[in-house]
Amino acid sequence: MNRTLLVVASTFPAGDTDPVPAFVRDQVVAMHQADPSLEIHVLAPHDPRSATRDRVVHEHYVEHRFHYFWPRSRETLAGRGILPALRQNPLNYALIPFLFLGEAAALYRLTTRLRPDLIYAHWFTPQGITARLVGAATRTPFAFTTHASDVAVWRKLPVVGPWIVRSNAGRARSVTAVSRRSMDRLRQFFGPEGWRKVAPRAEIIPMGVDTPPAATPADESRTILFVGRLAEKKGVHYLLDAFALAARDLPGWRLVVAGDGPLMGQLVAHAEALGLDDAVEFPGYVTGERKERMLQEAAVHVVPSIITDDGDAEGLPVSLLEGLAHGKLCVATYESGADDILVDGVNGFLVGERDVDGLSAALLRATRVTGDENRRIRARATATAAELSWASVADRYLSNLFPRETTDMERVLLVNSDLAKNRGDRAIAEGNVQLVRESFPDARIVGLSENPERDGRWYGIRFLPMDFQSLSPFDLVTLLRVASRSDAVLWGGGEILKDYTNKAALWYWVIKMTLVSVVNRNLYGLYQGIGPTTSPLSKRLIAFVAGRTRGFIVRDDESRQKLVSWGVPEEKVHASSDPAVLPQPSAPSPELARRLAEDGLDEAFLSDFVCIGPRDWFHYRTGGWLPFKYRQRVRALLGRPPLGESEQHRSYRAALGALVRTLSENGTKLLLVPMHMEESDTELCLELQEMAGGPAGAKVLDSDTLSPAELRSVVGRARAMIGFRLHSNIIGVSAGVPSVNIYYVDKGRLFFEQIGQSANSVAIEESLKADFVPRVIAMLGSLLARRDEVSAELQHATDHLRDDVRATFRAVVHD
Repeated sequence: MNRTLLVVASTFPAGDTDPVPAFVRDQVVAMHQADPSLEIHVLAPHDPRSATRDRVVHEHYVEHRFHYFWPRSRETLAGRGILPALRQNPLNYALIPFLFLGEAAALYRLTTRLRPDLIYAHWFTPQGITARLVGAATRTPFAFTTHASDVAVWRKLPVVGPWIVRSNAGRARSVTAVSRRSMDRLRQFFGPEGWRKVAPRAEIIPMGVDTPPAATPADESRTILFVGRLAEKKGVHYLLDAFALAARDLPGWRLVVAGDGPLMGQLVAHAEALGLDDAVEFPGYVTGERKERMLQEAAVHVVPSIITDDGDAEGLPVSLLEGLAHGKLCVATYESGADDILVDGVNGFLVGERDVDGLSAALLRATRVTGDENRRIRARATATAAELSWASVADRYLSNLFPRETTDMERVLLVNSDLAKNRGDRAIAEGNVQLVRESFPDARIVGLSENPERDGRWYGIRFLPMDFQSLSPFDLVTLLRVASRSDAVLWGGGEILKDYTNKAALWYWVIKMTLVSVVNRNLYGLYQGIGPTTSPLSKRLIAFVAGRTRGFIVRDDESRQKLVSWGVPEEKVHASSDPAVLPQPSAPSPELARRLAEDGLDEAFLSDFVCIGPRDWFHYRTGGWLPFKYRQRVRALLGRPPLGESEQHRSYRAALGALVRTLSENGTKLLLVPMHMEESDTELCLELQEMAGGPAGAKVLDSDTLSPAELRSVVGRARAMIGFRLHSNIIGVSAGVPSVNIYYVDKGRLFFEQIGQSANSVAIEESLKADFVPRVIAMLGSLLARRDEVSAELQHATDHLRDDVRATFRAVVHD
């Protein structure tokens, strides 16, 4: 059902060139982009300086303006900030009751006409008050966001002022503050008991930021940038003093003070008095491409905000978020609210307000950061801003303004496996996303990815920019924060819980998912395979973390039996299959066909080929604490020789070479598909290609630009598959491609049992025997001879598995 939101604000830009803070407009646009069905109207006062019009229809909202004084040229109280307007001209105090009454009357008229689902006020004074009055008169719920001093000013009115704040906050559907300091200012009006009643409806949600496609390093830049309105609370006077102190140690550096405002003349004169004429530039108000260029070219971004003597203060400046989003070294005062998101020396630098010496030292510190430390701080800055992107922040505001009233899931966090490098894990995630969409069509799904833009295109969901096994404490905090705000956390796919490769990864997952279960009780394990595990402690750890979930789905009966035998309650564990069976291939698009043809995979090849998904084996030692590749690196660091290649490994490689060579000599067109793009799959495929006679004997699909759906389109064209990795077979089988399974652990054997193809399943140890190649070729020949019949059997079997996967998901998660 479509909803209508009526936003009321005292500051709102009339256009892109209007020098009025635009964060309310940016929030409105982002909310509409997140929910296009939401109809948004904005009410704001006229401002002759902005050439406002009574009503303007924009792409994402409708703008309404109201008059509140005559002559119209005197309507200058709002628009550029009420407190600065009062400070600039005390006669503006006379306009306060007119603004209040004019806004209340206009809001009432618009509310009765639009009948919105919610009135949403930016700033408590006066919008929060008029929203409450009009809401009561029209029986319309209201909410408000406090930014900084809009609440604190009511302390100047004894008894009545605090009562007004408590009364309005107590009746609001929700209360948000843009920073911890802003929320603290509101909390101070309440006693412990009163705040306990408001707290469940109060949430700190900052404004957001538009994240640029990529931050420009600007290693050679010698520019310190300030962007903002030139008003007292911005602290630019102290910035000029600090830069004057630092300038003697910063030859060639310049300070750019970009913005306009009532203090422009004073600040220019002060810079001249300090002898900074040639080192400080005042370009005035900047917007659009010019502002973007300045942000890209700067090395240091500074936010020197203060709390003025009359209490005017920042909430959390959008300018700071813009600097972080562009990967700049940001220097900000605690009092700006920056300490909500900055950690000194980690993703920026913090200093106290009005501290000229401290600010000068911080500027020097930021300008002297070089090399790896410089890159680390900038990367962390960008990651911090990504968490506060408008796409993410808009979702939070929508969830706050329109709380979920049904049992349907609206926000789902998918803790997926390795999308960056593992094509098998990508196939699993593809199936899990399809499951969520089928069960909860309106859910907003968030996953984890090192390549959020690419994977966002591939899967059509939003991704947090992080490695699925990130060790960053900042990534962990982000993950827990998103998890706490999700209706459910779906953890899964793949063979994560095991100790046969190493124990460190198991401990990692146990600790991380235990923390997730603390912040969100709706944690579900999805379609996991429980790998070989020998240590009693490892078994207890797996049982413990599986027991923390509301339900744990495994992809085979043997995994279920393991968990139950290790102590997980039977009713919590459910056996099904692998979700990678769900998606079905479509014919390659013309654009994909063109890309494939450029790589030598033209229609003539794709109409008659056999696919092989190899993996290396017998090349590393299982067990231990660290993965084998890291143990090899440690040995190298210690000056020790690498663990040597085994005779089994050489025999195995020779067997694979003999297999592809024989098939190629028999005239079979081969397509070698590496399934893991970081391990030795690609190297192995290229070696096998040479053994098959080069590109004429075998092609290698090693380009990592294929989406999971595109990979299915290619594999689905194969006449047959020989798969050494489980998901090379699942992708083929789910498309009806007859397959020979060479399994290295039980997960491959178990899947082929599920589809009734055990006769075509071979343990990888058989590759060390002399009859391996003729045996596999005989299996392949038998499958090709009965191709249509086998394909029909696979379609029937996988349809059954799809039904089972869906039914299990509904039983465990949906219902």
